[in-house]
Amino acid sequence: MTDIIDGNAVAQSIRDDLASSIDTLDAAGTTPTLATVLMSDDPASQTYVSMKQDDCAEVGIEAVDIEIDPDAPAEELFDTIDELNEDDDVDGILVQMPTPDHVEKRAVLRAIDPEKDVDGFHPENVGRLVAGDARYKPCTPHGIQKLIESVGVDTEGKDASSSVARTSSASRWRTS
Repeated sequence: MTDIIDGNAVAQSIRDDLASSIDTLDAAGTTPTLATVLMSDDPASQTYVSMKQDDCAEVGIEAVDIEIDPDAPAEELFDTIDELNEDDDVDGILVQMPTPDHVEKRAVLRAIDPEKDVDGFHPENVGRLVAGDARYKPCTPHGIQKLIESVGVDTEGKDASSSVARTSSASRWRTS
């Protein structure tokens, strides 16, 4: 049996649920804020960050967009991260990877406050995920889980390599 998963519909459902939760927070006087930091002129990275900002606008999350010249010294990125870590109005930080070659990637991941690390890549958050106490779930694997759940596939105890086979189309998944 083959199920075609409508990823756009699943994503919209998730955004609708999220918007409702954010409306509740907003009514209580809290507006979540996500800071996106881009230190790249890569078109794919620019598109990804732009999509995150559009998603924020759709669900009611305040988006702070910070762009740093890719040729700027690494310290400019680390200073920016420090400022965002200290800013009580910023709830989440997303530093778009990859960063330029002169910026040590692991240092970037360690610099982000683990409580604001929405990607879940800080070593503390990776450890929490492995220990079964995730603060944030990595977006891509969690999104795939949501897609599989949307067609009622029980993944408990299954081997992912035999449960899901990717078809030639990026938007279609075959479940067995």
